Amino acid sequence: VLKDNSVQVLERAVSSVFDDCQCWIDPQVRKVQARHANKHSGVSDAEYEVLIDLALGLTDNAIAERHYLSRRGVQNRLKSLYVKLGANSAADDAGQTSDAINVRTRAVNIAMQRGLINAFELKERENEVADWLQKRGHSEIK
Repeated sequence: VLKDNSVQVLERAVSSVFDDCQCWIDPQVRKVQARHANKHSGVSDAEYEVLIDLALGLTDNAIAERHYLSRRGVQNRLKSLYVKLGANSAADDAGQTSDAINVRTRAVNIAMQRGLINAFELKERENEVADWLQKRGHSEIK
């Protein structure tokens, strides 16, 4: 249990452990555990941030600006993310993907299936991105 949790979360945790004899892991900790489950396929924090922005529909240029990266830096993180998630498994021997598969969308789909991202997390991050876009003079996410 994280120490900054609300009283309701603490009550649920105590009830789960003592009343129901169940193991209880804070949902915030579960996200980190899921991302780092395997050294070779675990998503780094930097890749996770790019994944969130990808799921929210930001372009490579916007992601680069938001995280103070070069466009090439974003593309390298995306490439690593695609490999770790297996989103590029539809690629041929030359590394080209089929015209029928959008690797960006596939990566978000796989991440959601694995529980790396969820609707609640995206909603919270959407508000952050909307604020960032507004400060930059870009059109807002609706």
